[in-house]
Amino acid sequence: MLSRRNTSETKSWCQIESLNQEFLSSQFFEENVVSFCRKTSAGIQVSHPRISTHHCSLVYTGHKVSLEDHSTNGTFVNGEKIGKGSSRHLHDCDEVVMLQSTINSVARIGFIIHFTDVIKRSLDRKRCFS
Repeated sequence: MLSRRNTSETKSWCQIESLNQEFLSSQFFEENVVSFCRKTSAGIQVSHPRISTHHCSLVYTGHKVSLEDHSTNGTFVNGEKIGKGSSRHLHDCDEVVMLQSTINSVARIGFIIHFTDVIKRSLDRKRCFS
């Protein structure tokens, strides 16, 4: 028996798998720029006081995915701090952390990025013609 895939799943370029469902839900994205913020009006809301008003953004350009850090407290990719105003190229299954666990906080807020078939085909095509 074949299972039908969710429409957003078949059109999206990535899925994020939340590290902490209390603050951020796992979801698929179709937009080329996805912002993570403390307030819903600016993008995907991450409800924690140590998350910046405009913390970071995922940017998909059709041939690469990058993370742009806009935060005061830092954003980490696979444990390495990006730094405000900097960006980092992302790969499938990279871990992005917006808030590390501290002594006063058990919250570890972030996600693992999973590229969907949409972007995997695009990246394979780019590699073939490079």
